[in-house]
Amino acid sequence: AYFTAFIVGALLISRFWPLEAKLIHKEYETEIWIKKFPYFIALIFLASLNKEMGILALGMFNSLEEVAFLRLAQNLGILIGVLLTIVNIAIAPDASKAFAEKDKEGLEMLFRQSRRMLIILTTVIGVILITYNKELIGFLFGNVYVETVSKPMIVIVFGHILASIFGPVFLFHVMSKYEKQALMASLIMVIVNVI
Repeated sequence: AYFTAFIVGALLISRFWPLEAKLIHKEYETEIWIKKFPYFIALIFLASLNKEMGILALGMFNSLEEVAFLRLAQNLGILIGVLLTIVNIAIAPDASKAFAEKDKEGLEMLFRQSRRMLIILTTVIGVILITYNKELIGFLFGNVYVETVSKPMIVIVFGHILASIFGPVFLFHVMSKYEKQALMASLIMVIVNVI
């Protein structure tokens, strides 16, 4: 499926790529990317580990059934987590441009606007998920899971709402060349989650 999506995407891009873009002289900053590459790989690894820490810890000390309940709760909570990803993708080019142009006010305005949007969207969807959590769980996974998945899902939704209050901090660190600090913050998050 991934390979097919890649081929279709590549064909669409090559077909609809503007002629002006094909004529632009490309400059690659290979040395910079080689230096930054280990940080980005470590950031992805730590983010993945942090995301799965709850499942890993629960799996070490509890039954497989309880791990499955938490996974179902996380799957519903992902509906909110996707919002942060969408906002990050939408603002990344503007954040990168503002940083390159040393537009501090533009960066601050972009951060405030994206944070406000995240808080509103996350709260609205969070309230819907919390209010109708039992109905959603019953509809998506079956009534058997309603009682066991409901409470963990509410905690996960509240966690996403709390995270939205801080805004896309991680993205702004990475986009403004503070990937070392973002890596340290990610490492601290993993350590705190382990403890």
